[in-house]
Amino acid sequence: MGHTQHWRRDNHGPVAPVTLPTDKTVAVVVENHQAGDRLGDVVSLFEHDPRIQVVYVLAQNSRFSPSAASYLERFDGLLLTWEQALRYDFDLALAGNNGHNSHLEQLRAPVLVTPHGMGFSSVVPPGAGFGPPLRKPPIVDAIYSTLVRYGRVSAAAITVPHVNHRHTIGRVVAEALEITHVVGDPAYDRAASSASERDRFRQAAGVDADERLVVLSTTWGGESLIGMETGLVERVMTELPDDHVVALLVHPGVWSAHSPRQLLAWLATARRRGLRVLEPNSSWLGLLMAADVVIGDHGSTTYMAAALGNPVLLTGGGLEGVAPGSQSEVLLRMERRHDPERSLPAQLETVINRHDPGVTDLYRSLLTSEPGRAAALVRELIYRLLDLPEPGDTAVPAPLRPPTFFHYGTEDR
Repeated sequence: MGHTQHWRRDNHGPVAPVTLPTDKTVAVVVENHQAGDRLGDVVSLFEHDPRIQVVYVLAQNSRFSPSAASYLERFDGLLLTWEQALRYDFDLALAGNNGHNSHLEQLRAPVLVTPHGMGFSSVVPPGAGFGPPLRKPPIVDAIYSTLVRYGRVSAAAITVPHVNHRHTIGRVVAEALEITHVVGDPAYDRAASSASERDRFRQAAGVDADERLVVLSTTWGGESLIGMETGLVERVMTELPDDHVVALLVHPGVWSAHSPRQLLAWLATARRRGLRVLEPNSSWLGLLMAADVVIGDHGSTTYMAAALGNPVLLTGGGLEGVAPGSQSEVLLRMERRHDPERSLPAQLETVINRHDPGVTDLYRSLLTSEPGRAAALVRELIYRLLDLPEPGDTAVPAPLRPPTFFHYGTEDR
């Protein structure tokens, strides 16, 4: 598709060349903050190419759409509403979700669907209605009705981090196997390639060489750390000795649902005692790289922490809602759980002293089938879909930024 006329006079897209001619236009469909963050790892592999114009599309019908809007506010890119995007043709669309309400088949572009987390780790709970629930609930993002629309696989290509995920898709829709590509995990590769920067990340977190950084990681929902054990944050700040620095990493959906102002108000007492709260748009991977130990729930951030080598103490809900055979199930069965009746410092010492590097290798092997190769594999696929020659440079992950935190008191101004 060539852009040869001003976009107001045709339907070929919003960036037909006016000043700088481009060959291709890629639409990045952002349905929530977490998907936007993961898509950013992909976009960084090609947005510098002068042959390609990137536009961002604010998706609709997601419970987390407000988080997508706030995430995209910090971009200086060209932003389209969903209704605007449907007017134009694009050479490729990238999406981090393929949920039932995503309606990606409406886009006039081949769609590449990438994971917005670590893969297929949770099951769909029974919805409203009067019929019996399924004995074997479907896995989120691997559902026939989302992969197939009107008798056709809706995506032109699907990327997954692990070969097990490809098998999962194949069991649901055999026809999708041929367009499902195992590419590894770009987020894991970004973190692993930045390991030499750990001291800089720790310095950004305010951690001295003789101090220990404890990261609290919470996903969203009633089974999360912050949803089930609301008093745990206060307990951590009360019981841990002064040489322990504590940082809280909150899922974007929680920020969106409650607002930063409200969450920070609820955390005011803990923050007065020194709790550092990671900003929603900050480097969560940088924080995990700086950590000495992580207290976390079943969310993908906790699993990423374990795969990066952090000792983990589990909290939050159990196996209910977790996909059988998933990485999350393995983590929840293997790691120790927080015991509210025992000394918290003693529990942290136990998980640190008994940490087995071999378990880290296991978690990594279940997270990615292509460690260190995600940038090259994803970029090659994208340029193939765009029918463009790849650039001559080597595809490498974007470097991590140091973590940044809310400054206590500034949100009250």
